[in-house]
Amino acid sequence: MKTDVTRVLSRGFLPLIMLFFGFTMAKAQSADNEPLIIVKKAAYPGEDVVPQEVQELVAQYASQLSSSPLSTSSDGPPTIENCPADQTVECFEDVGHTASELEYTINCGPNGIIIIYEPPGILETGSCPGTEYVVTYDVWDQCGNNVSCEQIFTIDNPGPEITFCPMGGEIASADEAVSDVDALEFTFSCPDDPLCSDIEVSVDLEESYEPCVGQIFTYTYTVTDACGRSDECEQVFIIPPAPLEIVCNDDETVECASDVAPGDDDVEISGLIDGVEFNLVISDPVLVSGDDGCSGAVYEVTYTVSDDCDREASCSRTYTLENEGPSITAPDDVIIECAADAAPDLDGVVFTTACDLSGDVTVEGPILLEGDGFCDGSLWEFVYTVTDACGRTASDSQLVTISNEGPSITAPDDVIIECAADAAPDLDGVEFSTSCDLSGDVTVEGPILLEGDGSCDGDLWEFVYTVTDECGRTASDSQLVTISNEGP
Repeated sequence: MKTDVTRVLSRGFLPLIMLFFGFTMAKAQSADNEPLIIVKKAAYPGEDVVPQEVQELVAQYASQLSSSPLSTSSDGPPTIENCPADQTVECFEDVGHTASELEYTINCGPNGIIIIYEPPGILETGSCPGTEYVVTYDVWDQCGNNVSCEQIFTIDNPGPEITFCPMGGEIASADEAVSDVDALEFTFSCPDDPLCSDIEVSVDLEESYEPCVGQIFTYTYTVTDACGRSDECEQVFIIPPAPLEIVCNDDETVECASDVAPGDDDVEISGLIDGVEFNLVISDPVLVSGDDGCSGAVYEVTYTVSDDCDREASCSRTYTLENEGPSITAPDDVIIECAADAAPDLDGVVFTTACDLSGDVTVEGPILLEGDGFCDGSLWEFVYTVTDACGRTASDSQLVTISNEGPSITAPDDVIIECAADAAPDLDGVEFSTSCDLSGDVTVEGPILLEGDGSCDGDLWEFVYTVTDECGRTASDSQLVTISNEGP
């Protein structure tokens, strides 16, 4: 008799499953011709070993058929169409059969036994990654035929991981560099596994020095499980070098912009590190207020120190100018004859400015101070003013005095006339002169009888010629007229 039974075990309908350590057929008989599934925590004994449960099942079936207890059906052994797939699991505790995935066919008898051999215990490598555990599915029919397959479980899990490392930071002294292993937090896989949960914590201290960083205290925390996997973190304490600082000298007051001469001596630098190069950069003076070169102008200079540790510090210093305005000396006073000769003497001006500032000289005048300007004793003034580049001025005066003579006159030559009635002034014969081409007005007085009765021989007359210049000054000269005539 041939019986083909194909089974796919599902999780929704599992046949009787028993953990088997000692078993009798009375307990092994399943209902409705469903196979009996026995799960053993034992190593697979091999395909040639017929378990007691199978022997009893075969004997029962053989007695029903009046056959030999261990006869083999000519219909062939069972077949496995699908063995549960290999799996990767995290821990040993996750290793277990997945009988619902097993697909098989029984060719002899209505019933069969499926014996599942799960690992009898944890291996020496426990739940360490790469450890393999085997679950064997052994399918038996009632004729004593069997077929088996293996499902391999491979362990894979992360090693210990530090989730919190004690904090370090900057400290002032070595006494503050203290480890804190109690603050360390970490996780690990498979807490029930003797290897994964066997965690060793170590703390190592290393002291070092880096010029740009300072004195360094490094605590290395290492957590290692019995699988040899580890994780580590560092707690770092640093005593940093003193900060780089620069302090400028007090602000300074100078006379000239050229006196603004910043130098290295203007600052004090602190916090330099032995063996670390540094550089001081001094900026050009920058005018921040006022007019360049003028009193009250303020210049700022920035001093910047930097070192090879990429540190930098700066300070600023101001220089204020304080200087005087210009001075000027006019040419010496002069005396001239004529007002027309009055002229400024710019070449004779002497002036000075602070800090070699440029200066521009202007002149005002002549300005009449006294007199009418042309006459003797008149006083003129030239005012010389210098203006420097800052707009400041200074002035000085030069006095010009007019000194000239009054007019002179020469009357016509004396004449001899016969009759007094012929006596007449000769204005055309008058000659006169004035200073500086002043105008002159000539008047004549006469004839004036000087001797005799005027008409007789020997009588003497006089004409007085007077010239008056613009200044009111006069000069006079006389012309004598003599009467010379015969008697009756």
